[in-house]
Amino acid sequence: MAKKSTLIGLPNPKNLNPQILLDGEWVRALDFVDRFGPSVLEGYYIGTKKFSNIVLRIVKRAIRTGNPPGNTHWEPLSEYTKKRYGDHNIYYLTGSYYKSIGYYRYKNSTIVGLPLNSKARSSSGGISLSILARILEYGTGGMGGGKQGGTIPPRPLWNPTFKEAGGLTRLNKEILTGIRQTLYKNFKIRPNQVKW
Repeated sequence: MAKKSTLIGLPNPKNLNPQILLDGEWVRALDFVDRFGPSVLEGYYIGTKKFSNIVLRIVKRAIRTGNPPGNTHWEPLSEYTKKRYGDHNIYYLTGSYYKSIGYYRYKNSTIVGLPLNSKARSSSGGISLSILARILEYGTGGMGGGKQGGTIPPRPLWNPTFKEAGGLTRLNKEILTGIRQTLYKNFKIRPNQVKW
C-alpha cells in the first residue's frame, strides 16, 4: 500500500501458494491436478469479491454521508469551493465517482476502486476521475489548488477503508476461505487440508 493509488490492488492470483495434503487417493489426485489451478483461481475470486464488497460498502457509505471511514478526519470544504460548487459531500458532487467505483477483474490484476484506464471525467475542471481521486485522497501537498492558489487538504478514503475492512489479514482470510470452499466443492478436500 506504499504506492500512491486510489484503488486497492488485490494480490495477484499467480502468487498463490496453497499446500494440499492428499493421502493415497491417486485416481482422485490425477483428476485434481488437471482441475486444481482453475479451482484455486475460482476460490481466489470468491474471496477477493467478498472482501471487496466489504470495502465498497464502507467507501459508498462514506461518500453518501460525507463522513470519513474509521478514525479519519476530513477538512471541511473551503469557502471558495462552497461558493463555486455549493455545500456538498466532497466525494459526491455529481455522483460520477460514486457510480464508477467497483470490483474489477483484469487479465493480470484484480482491483477494487475506479476502473483502470477510465475515460470518465469529473465535473470540476474536466480532469479524469482517477486524477480527482488522487487529489482527494492525498491532497495537493502545497502545489496549489485551483484559481485561489491554496492547497487542497488530503481527505483519505481508500487507505482508511482498507484498514477498517480488516486489511491484509482479513483479505488473506477471505481468499483462503474461498479457496477452501471451492476445493471442497470440486474435490471434497476438507478445509483443514488446505493451508496458507
